[in-house]
Amino acid sequence: MAPKAALRHVTVPDAFLETARYRAPPGRGSTKGKTHDPAAHGRRLLDQLEIERARLGEVDARRQALALTDARGLVVEVVSEPTFLLALKSLHSPTHGIELLSVRQRGDQQLAALRVTEKGLTRLKKLLVEYTAPPPDGARPKNAALIDSVAELRRGVLRACWSDEVGLLPTDDAAIWWEVWLRRPDPVVDVVVGFRADAARLGVSVHGKGITFPDRSVCLAFGTLAAMSECVDYLDRIAELRRPRLNPEPLLQASGVEQLTWVDELRARVMAPAPDAPRVCMLDTGLDAGHPLLAPAVVPGGLFAYREAWGTHDHDGHGTRLSGLAAYGDLTEAFASSAPLALPLWLESGKILPPGDGANPRDLYGSITIDAIGQVEVASRAERVICLAVTDREVDFHGKPSSWSGAVDELASGALDGVERLICVAAGNGDPAHFLTYPDNVVVAPIQEPGQAWNALTVGAFTARAATSSPEFPGYAPLAPAGDLSPHTSSGASWSAAWPHKPDLVLEGGNLARSPDGDVAWPDDLQLLTTARRDPRFARRLLERASATSAATALAARMGAQIMSEYPDFWPQTVRGLLVHSARWTRPMLQRFDLRSESGRRSLLRTCGHGVPDLAAASWSARDALTLVAQRRIQPFERVGSQGKMRDIHFHPLPWPAAELARLGHVDVELRVTLSYFVEPSPGERGWSHKHRYASHGLRFDVRGAAESQPAFIRRLSEDAADEEDGRTRTPSRPQDSNWTLGPKLRTSGSLHQDTWTGTAVDLASRGMIAVFPVVGWWRERPGQGMVDKGSRYALILSIRVPEAVGVDLYTEVVQVIAARVAVAT
Repeated sequence: MAPKAALRHVTVPDAFLETARYRAPPGRGSTKGKTHDPAAHGRRLLDQLEIERARLGEVDARRQALALTDARGLVVEVVSEPTFLLALKSLHSPTHGIELLSVRQRGDQQLAALRVTEKGLTRLKKLLVEYTAPPPDGARPKNAALIDSVAELRRGVLRACWSDEVGLLPTDDAAIWWEVWLRRPDPVVDVVVGFRADAARLGVSVHGKGITFPDRSVCLAFGTLAAMSECVDYLDRIAELRRPRLNPEPLLQASGVEQLTWVDELRARVMAPAPDAPRVCMLDTGLDAGHPLLAPAVVPGGLFAYREAWGTHDHDGHGTRLSGLAAYGDLTEAFASSAPLALPLWLESGKILPPGDGANPRDLYGSITIDAIGQVEVASRAERVICLAVTDREVDFHGKPSSWSGAVDELASGALDGVERLICVAAGNGDPAHFLTYPDNVVVAPIQEPGQAWNALTVGAFTARAATSSPEFPGYAPLAPAGDLSPHTSSGASWSAAWPHKPDLVLEGGNLARSPDGDVAWPDDLQLLTTARRDPRFARRLLERASATSAATALAARMGAQIMSEYPDFWPQTVRGLLVHSARWTRPMLQRFDLRSESGRRSLLRTCGHGVPDLAAASWSARDALTLVAQRRIQPFERVGSQGKMRDIHFHPLPWPAAELARLGHVDVELRVTLSYFVEPSPGERGWSHKHRYASHGLRFDVRGAAESQPAFIRRLSEDAADEEDGRTRTPSRPQDSNWTLGPKLRTSGSLHQDTWTGTAVDLASRGMIAVFPVVGWWRERPGQGMVDKGSRYALILSIRVPEAVGVDLYTEVVQVIAARVAVAT
């Protein structure tokens, strides 16, 4: 279901495509702070402050009606100028009635939520009046260090107190759980008790005693978005709101009978998927189809085994654990709700591991994977995501292709049967013996095969779980900080530059804890909750914990199926691209690497991928956060005589919101570009250069410069393609665009390329053309294979984001531009 105010991504029609022939090149040889007019800027902020003063009177009247006599003040949100940092120390002044509650970063702006009393409003007015007064000649206005960085003062609604990821903020008014962080100005007073009584009058129930920190208390509350918004407006205790990281430990520690009670309650709320819903096919140890939570999701007749003698049952439990995550996500959240739950996908199982202690021969894993997928697809050609969380840690291929990874690339590309597929593959887990060396263990643990597959969505693990209160492990501290990589995960940090940046994404994989004596433990509240294989030896136990890259891969497959459900016309390349396009690096990831250097950015990519995906951003646009999707087919090469030659360059004169961007002028905006396509592999180890290249072809993207003509653009692209073909570096024909986060050298490995450009809106307004062009591959170098004239599908995904505060509508302008072009074309 789409969140409120969400808009479908804009699919760019073929009318916005121009194809040109490749032209062989000729012979070859700190942001300054913004300054304001103090009088005008100060007056504008004073006017906004007076609006808040008037609102305080309305809020106090409502408090009296509710008998909330102890509450006072209101929440005001302060928004920084783009690229500025707010003077937070000056904003926090409790003695003057101004208390800093929380700080968020949204794009290039900093947002601070303040609790301001009547005294605080008077203090802010005094500071602004002093700022507007004419200073002595040559002097800065008084209080300029504070006020010059402020773009806006506005009402602090619930969003102002939301300090979690934006995509986790609820958008409908169903009652949900909230993690409420309360101000604790008096260390003696139990603020949870007072908040419980006041919140109940507004329709919010508070559960438990809460957790106390030096200046905050944290509790869980259950209520609707509207009711919690009133709590923010009329109570003065709330400092932050977050999505609760609910603790699976009570459910995991419960007896079998108690677990059955929980499961029966949830099962009564579960609705089977729609008949045409996409599927997730688990290639694993089998699946317990009789589990009461999995039975509604299992496709009738959808269980298979590579060998009939193995049976389709789950002999190990691994496949059942991952199936629960694919169907429900972390079950803790499902148990925390009381609402009906419609399953978004069907489950299938292709058993590829034998029961007992047996193992498949290493050189057969590729064929086993192909045959297992074939069994499933013969039964049905339905839309599906394939989840492969089985890896081989015995051999380190250092990123080089193997027969197994090559088979995965073949399956994904459709090279075998013309059917392209979205395949999610686990990066694999590191050695438990090295957990205590975290985070170094992540760097030295190589991604396991077939995670090096170019076309697969390779999934590593991060964790947001960094607090344990398990009585079983007193004094234990989480091994990884919140938002950083999970101790379980592996990386491609040791791979050479010739191979793709892997992993592609990281999702929740749980955490570990360290004892004061240096032991490692697995507290339940640091893991995910999922379905357990039923075992008569453990009476009626239906729930189990899950973690590591297997769990993260199941969650990624779930996301992929959810996007497929919303956009059934999108190709597997497009769904893969949208997942990566939505991803962001967390602050702990960014802080670990020196992003000023190319080596630092490469290390970030090879350990964290492109970051943590956001399902809402992958699925929906907004008026100030627009996503354009173009699905196209290109012919990279052609036969000329007995040789293969470069052929097509695609130019996308996009339906750009030029008018709105120009109106924004010098406001900084963000353009994100993702290019996703599949290559046909040639994995034989023959140096992977010239005619023995691994990839059938490569594609690249580039954005036309603000003052660059199209002929000059074509010439530059041709030179870039020739440089990559020859493996040489040249002096660029124009200065490199430093506005890109990665740049063309780092973003071009593998078959999935992404980069982000940041600059002024007026600059972006003149850049409404993006090119997709080919680079050499074995299709061209081996014309005798008969593939030189073959075409390739790709997805080009672009997003424009502007600061929330500017209030522009990019979406409507783009839709109107498309409608006008289509009308002319028809």
